[in-house]
Amino acid sequence: MSNNQHWYLICYDIRNPKRLNKTHRWLRRQALMLQESVYLYQGDLKEAAALRQALKKRIDVQVDDVRIYQLAAHAELMFYAQSPWGNDLFLSGLPDWQVVPVDVNTPCPEPVHHAVDSSSQAAASQVCKQGSS
Repeated sequence: MSNNQHWYLICYDIRNPKRLNKTHRWLRRQALMLQESVYLYQGDLKEAAALRQALKKRIDVQVDDVRIYQLAAHAELMFYAQSPWGNDLFLSGLPDWQVVPVDVNTPCPEPVHHAVDSSSQAAASQVCKQGSS
């Protein structure tokens, strides 16, 4: 990935089924689908701005919710239970990622944090503790 390229996490909640389907089909051609409404996109700042504008034209800004997060340069993706791409697929150029098996008898792994403040780390730790009880 060149220095001007960035990875973005795109998440949406679109209220109208017709808009939802159109946005889903369009976004699947632009980015890698991680879940039904979560995508991984790579582009430079100009391409990301164009993507935001194209998304804005497809949604109703009064009721729909679209979020785009720029990932840190050394971000690591962690998938619990299974990979969205299967275990045998290798995709060059992706951020580092790993699949963490879910075992209720095993404590949560230490989260990987990049440039996160201590209150966010404490919140992530608390969510993990609550989920394992």
